[in-house]
Amino acid sequence: MSAAGLPPLGHLGIEQGLSNNSVKAIYRDHRGFLWFGTFNGLNRYDGCEFKIFRNRLNDSTSLPHNYIYAITEDLQNNL
Repeated sequence: MSAAGLPPLGHLGIEQGLSNNSVKAIYRDHRGFLWFGTFNGLNRYDGCEFKIFRNRLNDSTSLPHNYIYAITEDLQNNL
């Protein structure tokens, strides 16, 4: 285990569940999750598996689009 509580990383790609191999942004949040911004959505990695967030048509609570170029948190720890 690494200091962040995650196992050491090897290769993470579509074979491991990443939505797209074109990663444009990487961010580690305050809880230790790794976030990857791709051309096919926002991917959250917990050290074992990915959860993918994408735009859903007519859903104002989903991402505005699937091209993620930057990731950060605000002062209230909102992504």
